[in-house]
Amino acid sequence: TFTRKAGTKVPDDPALAGLSGEQQAVVRRIASQIKSEINLERLQQQLQTMEAQLGQADGKQQGLMKIIMVKVAERIAELSK
Repeated sequence: TFTRKAGTKVPDDPALAGLSGEQQAVVRRIASQIKSEINLERLQQQLQTMEAQLGQADGKQQGLMKIIMVKVAERIAELSK
């Protein structure tokens, strides 16, 4: 049985597990911007740009970028329906 320390909160999004509070805040802020975006072309362009930059990022940034790229891809799928 696992117990969680009092005051610690489980992230709403399982993708955010393992990220610091600051990183979680960044991902949530960007995710809300992605959800409000309705321009499919802009989202696709953003995803391509991030894919190109992924190799240049360090380990922590790569983790964040991958999470954000998943969010962008999910939004593209929603808008493509």
